[in-house]
Amino acid sequence: MKFEDRVRFLAYAARGIRSVMMDVIREQQAAKRGAEMDFVALDTDVIDGVPAPIDIETVHHSVDELA
Repeated sequence: MKFEDRVRFLAYAARGIRSVMMDVIREQQAAKRGAEMDFVALDTDVIDGVPAPIDIETVHHSVDELA
C-alpha cells in the first residue's frame, strides 16, 4: 500500500495494532469466562421419574372429607 504521508501511515498502523490488541484482550476475557469448558446437554428423560406436584386444594378437600 502507498500512503500519501507519514500521518496517514501511522493512523493506518495504529488501527491495525488496535485491532490485534482488542482480539487478544477478547480471547483472554473469554478464557476467564470458561471458553475452554465442555458443554453438556441436559438429560430431560430424568423428569419422567419425578412425581407430579401435589395440589394443595385437593389435599385440603380430601382431609375435610375424611374429617
